[in-house]
Amino acid sequence: MADIMEHNLPVVLTDIVFVIKKTVINTMRNSFDGAYIKGLAEYVKKTIYEKANNVLLLSIIEAIGMNYQKEMPGYAIELASSMELIYYDIHRYSVQSKTNGYCIVLYGMDEFPT
Repeated sequence: MADIMEHNLPVVLTDIVFVIKKTVINTMRNSFDGAYIKGLAEYVKKTIYEKANNVLLLSIIEAIGMNYQKEMPGYAIELASSMELIYYDIHRYSVQSKTNGYCIVLYGMDEFPT
């Protein structure tokens, strides 16, 4: 349906990511094997980092990290500490924003990555 209706593709993408998130979290919750849970979490993270072409999928890593803070501390720390991701997010915002100069001054960056 998204390919025939205008501007609905982002809604479909967010729905797909929501279903993946819920499926992974529910699968992990239904397992009592700690090694399986950690293995699945690491597999999901590795697969997303290596094969994803959309930053929206990073929210799956964030959801796992938030739901398993005690069991896997620091699981999603890269999302907050990766300068490459932070620069990309700032760049994306500056491109979408009407105040591009303000973002550059605000963050003290001479040049955003392209």
